[in-house]
Amino acid sequence: TSKVPVAHFHILRLPWTSDGIAQTEISKLAFMTPSVASQLIQKMTREGLLVRDVSPNDTRKKQVFLTKNGWQLREDIIEGALKIPLLAAQSINNDEISTMLSVLNKMRKNLEKY
Repeated sequence: TSKVPVAHFHILRLPWTSDGIAQTEISKLAFMTPSVASQLIQKMTREGLLVRDVSPNDTRKKQVFLTKNGWQLREDIIEGALKIPLLAAQSINNDEISTMLSVLNKMRKNLEKY
């Protein structure tokens, strides 16, 4: 996969549908200010990854949609992201994983007290 800016990843990883996503929803889901999301959407539109168009459900509203290239890049990113845990855990045996999960669970319970 080619190098993808982290900000692009935060947009591409969203739960896209054929109905598109409102720009305000993108900013919320991607944990960005509306201004930053707007600038990034404009950039990704120029790069051919996104397009703004009328909502299929309400013609008064504009939605943001993934282009064919955007869908492909999203698929590549998700495929690569799914490999990360497998690569990271290559030399870790099941006993070590069990211990790690036990320790993390205890830490979570400790934090729940506060």
